[in-house]
Amino acid sequence: MPDEFLYAELGRGAYERHSLDVLGRTAPFYSLVHPLVIGAPLSFTGPELGYKLAKSLQVIAMMCAAFPAYAWARSLVSPPWALLAGALTLVPPTLAYSGLLVTEATFYPAFVLASWASARAIARPTLATQGFAVATIVLAAA
Repeated sequence: MPDEFLYAELGRGAYERHSLDVLGRTAPFYSLVHPLVIGAPLSFTGPELGYKLAKSLQVIAMMCAAFPAYAWARSLVSPPWALLAGALTLVPPTLAYSGLLVTEATFYPAFVLASWASARAIARPTLATQGFAVATIVLAAA
């Protein structure tokens, strides 16, 4: 079964049947966050519109990786260089995956956010920053 179909069925199952199964059969755990992101448009609209909306959500999610990259760079360099760092997170080849229903589209921004939060927790070891770092690591792992 192709990955794109598998993730689409996991997403639809999360909203329609409240389970992460594929065509009524149990599936191995791939991701929790990704089916929740793409499942809503696939479940609440028709197949064609749902597929287009899910792909659009993935593009938006991938582009959101620029925000924690900018914030991280802003703590290290001047604003123009931080803006460049944020923009450079939008050029890797993995962004091509945002046109397919695969987990890379939600993992990439979650990973960048977890990396920034971890660096922040190391720089400022408070309970709040450490808790935020742990939460974002759990998000990336899910």
